Amino acid sequence: LCGISSMDDHDVDPMEMGEDDDLSKFAMPVFDENDDKPITNVSSSASKKVTRKKSPLKSKSIDRRPQSAGQPFIIDQPLPRSQSDPGDKPPVRVLKPSNLQNIEDDEMETDEAKNSHPQVERMILQDSEDYNYMRFLKSVRCEELIPPSSKIVTLDTKLSIKKAFFALVANEIRSAPLWASSEQRFVGMLTVTDFIEILRHYYKSPLVQITELEDHRIETWKKLATASKHSKLISIRPSASLYEAVKVLTTHKIHRLPIIDESTGAFPDMGFPSYMSQTIEELRIGTYENVAMVSPDTPLIVAHNIIMERRISALPIVNETGKVLDIYAKFDALNLAEGRSYNNLDVTVRQALEKRSAAFEGVIVCYPHETLSAVINRLVEKQVHRLVVVDSQHHCMGIISLSDLMKFLVLRSSGITRDLQQYFSINQLDDNTIQSLNDLILSSDQAKSNLKVIMGACTSIKADYIIFVKTGDRKGAGTDANVYIVLIDKDGKRSRKVFLDCKWRNDFEQGRTDKFPVGDMGDLGDIEFIELSRDTKGFGDSWFCDRVWVIPNKPGVEPTAVYFPVNRWVKADATLKIQKWDCCLPQHDTSPETRKMELLEKRMYYVLDQKSPGIPVQIKDLPSDEMFSNDYKWDIVRTKGILLIKSKMRRLTSDAWSSLKDLGNIYKKGTNLDIPMGMYRWKEDNYFGKQRVQGVNPVVMKLCTSIPENFKVTNEMISPFLEGFTMDEAMTNKKLFICDLTMLEDVPLMGIPVEKELVSPYALLYLNKENDLMPVAIQLFSKTTEDCPNPVFLPSDHKYVWMLAKMYYNNADALFHQGSTHLGFTHLIMESVAVAANRTLSMSHPLYRLIAPHFLFLIAINSRALNKLVAPGGWVDQVMTAGAGGMLTITAKRFQNWRLDRDGTLPEELKMRQLDDPEVLPYYPYRDDALPIWKCVKNYVTRIVEGHYESEKVIADDWELQEFRQMLVSPYPNGCNIKGIPGDDKFETQQQIIDTFTSFLFISSVGHAAANFAQYDEYAFPPNYPSFMRGKAPRTKDPVTEEDIIKHLPHKAMTLDIMVVGRILSDRGTKALGDFEVDYIFDPIGLAAVEKFRAELKQISEENTKRNETRNPPYAYLNPMHIPNSISI
Repeated sequence: LCGISSMDDHDVDPMEMGEDDDLSKFAMPVFDENDDKPITNVSSSASKKVTRKKSPLKSKSIDRRPQSAGQPFIIDQPLPRSQSDPGDKPPVRVLKPSNLQNIEDDEMETDEAKNSHPQVERMILQDSEDYNYMRFLKSVRCEELIPPSSKIVTLDTKLSIKKAFFALVANEIRSAPLWASSEQRFVGMLTVTDFIEILRHYYKSPLVQITELEDHRIETWKKLATASKHSKLISIRPSASLYEAVKVLTTHKIHRLPIIDESTGAFPDMGFPSYMSQTIEELRIGTYENVAMVSPDTPLIVAHNIIMERRISALPIVNETGKVLDIYAKFDALNLAEGRSYNNLDVTVRQALEKRSAAFEGVIVCYPHETLSAVINRLVEKQVHRLVVVDSQHHCMGIISLSDLMKFLVLRSSGITRDLQQYFSINQLDDNTIQSLNDLILSSDQAKSNLKVIMGACTSIKADYIIFVKTGDRKGAGTDANVYIVLIDKDGKRSRKVFLDCKWRNDFEQGRTDKFPVGDMGDLGDIEFIELSRDTKGFGDSWFCDRVWVIPNKPGVEPTAVYFPVNRWVKADATLKIQKWDCCLPQHDTSPETRKMELLEKRMYYVLDQKSPGIPVQIKDLPSDEMFSNDYKWDIVRTKGILLIKSKMRRLTSDAWSSLKDLGNIYKKGTNLDIPMGMYRWKEDNYFGKQRVQGVNPVVMKLCTSIPENFKVTNEMISPFLEGFTMDEAMTNKKLFICDLTMLEDVPLMGIPVEKELVSPYALLYLNKENDLMPVAIQLFSKTTEDCPNPVFLPSDHKYVWMLAKMYYNNADALFHQGSTHLGFTHLIMESVAVAANRTLSMSHPLYRLIAPHFLFLIAINSRALNKLVAPGGWVDQVMTAGAGGMLTITAKRFQNWRLDRDGTLPEELKMRQLDDPEVLPYYPYRDDALPIWKCVKNYVTRIVEGHYESEKVIADDWELQEFRQMLVSPYPNGCNIKGIPGDDKFETQQQIIDTFTSFLFISSVGHAAANFAQYDEYAFPPNYPSFMRGKAPRTKDPVTEEDIIKHLPHKAMTLDIMVVGRILSDRGTKALGDFEVDYIFDPIGLAAVEKFRAELKQISEENTKRNETRNPPYAYLNPMHIPNSISI
């Protein structure tokens, strides 16, 4: 490198620069072929002006030098700007390395020597128009592409990361060379890829600011990056041919490459190859399998992870049908730097692209029937890096990038003809593979023979079958062992034992799907079974296989995939036999002994335990199979959320709030600690009523048909609020509703030792002419004694007295919500069911495959919750009035009378509270949104059950199902002690099975969503729905002040803890209902049921959206698109 205007020339420290300083002035590099030291004798008089759009950073002095001899130049792959990079660009080109790499001057000579193959050279120099472009590439030197004048922005490694990326944005470039002042040489490149990698590396939560962008310098990131990536900067001599540059780009999988300028020359004339008139479909250029795509609602951090893990530069954005809507490219990430919005990467891709320039032209597409010439012309004309290949309906079929085009040329120039290319995924060919192919090409026939040997089972010239294998997404699922498969047809005929291996890639990695074309399999009929086996080779040989599917590739045979859901660990030196679909009742299993042995083994890991007296049983120890996968960020999010509290809001100490306004000022719009919904209307009586029907605990209120003896409300007290009715008339006309939380009496107060009191209240509400529920009476204690007055509080009382009474009622409601509605009868009751199912139902059982998606992460989150949140000294002890011990007491008291056929069955539960009739209570969002989903879930379960149990005898003969029921109802320690399971001593009818499993699926999804996802909106503003109240509840109606109200509320630090954990618990952990993370169902009965289930859910979602348009406030928690499949948070 030579000719650099460095920081020393300007006498400015980059770390002291202001945001208005022009970063581009600090370094303008010029590459030299023979020396990496800067030279200073470049004539300034040769400078030419370059027209540029004015930078948002104020320009002070920019060193613009001509691209003449000795000037550094960086060739782009590709030359045009990307579609996400509109506007005029300076004539600067950079071949950009993905990572920060050191320069090695003699590296290219070594690489060139390695890539020299005389035999291949002779082949490609034959007189054929197909090789015109190759010959052209070889005839053009890199130096010939350098424009007459341009500018290079160079960054010193001591510059902060934040300022460096602001510089890229300000100068509208994607990379910049890095200069190390201490070493007096160029040491690497900073690219958009680095920016995305930095965000991925340091981003943990939208609650946590990425302080490393401000604190770290480029050199800090360089050391981090080079520790795991290439240690050398890949460069090339200016006299090297463009063909060599293309090979370096493609084989090293980089996008930019520094070169040296020596002289210029004219381009030679060349002919037009015939393949330019062929279609891209015929030439098989591009990526068409396993194309990475995202939806508009995909979180941005997920999109960044896909880009970096798949090593791709852009992601098509598609709707649910696969229609292309937009595209997210690497360069779009720089908009985060420009808008300083990189601290929240949980925003959706759609939201992130709102910051994109208005000059963006839209997605540039092509069609498979278009010629290569048309595709190239469009790339050049539109100045984009890639085209999305679509069909006539604009559905995404694949991607064609400039890298694909260059790889196409490299393959041809390496002697790989088109008839061989079809057996390779071009994007998977690395440098070593191309080297091997070059050495092997002797003749067409011999090449094919040799290729079969090199590629093993992964690339067979004549494939009888295409075998896909998906490794599970769980900890330790991947393997380095050798994996084998045998195919068996319906007549028992077996194929040869096939070694599944791709020589050029690491097979069987966690969560990944591998493809294996296989041949010489014999004359097999319809495949009915597979046998999987593995050895103990390699580091980490354990393997969890999710599924295998086989597609015939024979003439005259329909290429229909046959699925074998494995969902098991494959043991070493043993054979696992799986039947097609792996879905049958135990009495129909062809391997009953193997099935029984699997269940006996699972029972060793799924052992019942009761963690606290009287609560639903749980698992004794968390099995490794139930642990969170590496992609699940629950613990990280929680930890980082707490870090934000400590770093950003240190002012929130243990002091009390000075006023209600002071409390409200801590919420910031547009952040993850936004203003919760409850803060807007918490003082209003009708909002108190709405909390009973669309809050976080909408399952307590019932129709009032009589006043309980201990509730001392009278007609005289409430008649002024009944619009002319007496109390009896209001009850007769079904206008009064009651909330009874007297079961909270005698709940012990645990947790932090301060003065506090948990009430056991009644609340009476009246349905007025506007169909608003209005509280008309609150009594805070279930019993009245002479020593302890127990007044009935009324809306006519002093406003702060009435406000305090409502707050204490809501505190009691919050304790019941957490102990009963949420923890007890979603989390814990479903863990009982999950343990019982794993102990009694085989993985092959159709009902296990039905319910398994709704167990995902349930046991893991419960183990974490009890160990972290509900344990002594944990979050519940700190922020709930009764503490963890009191909350578990509520769970145990409620479990004594809880029944699945009543409390766990939505229609029956609504009837029990007499709220099933919309004529009685017209506005009840929980009921109106939950009931359609209940019916949909029941339809889904019905199709599965009726499809597998055609008679009562089949039900009676299913010993696994009967053992499952027995374990559910048996008292601990032999069972789960769940009451209200349909049937007397066993399941006898389809309806009993349908009712039971409908309840289980509903509780796991809708029940938990209703109890969980409103937590931030309800709890985050303590006066609205306080989880903790200080001092004693009021026992008189003596006037109080706002200051008195403040004394009852949580102090600042506790408020912050409630806010943060409430936000974390309100996040969705798994995919939407019906969109399963793990696919268990592949049999025809199940697939048809799933398809109808999803269609019904989609319609329900649309209807839900329309209902919420007229609700104030909306109730969005039970839209099926927002309801997760399982209890995972």
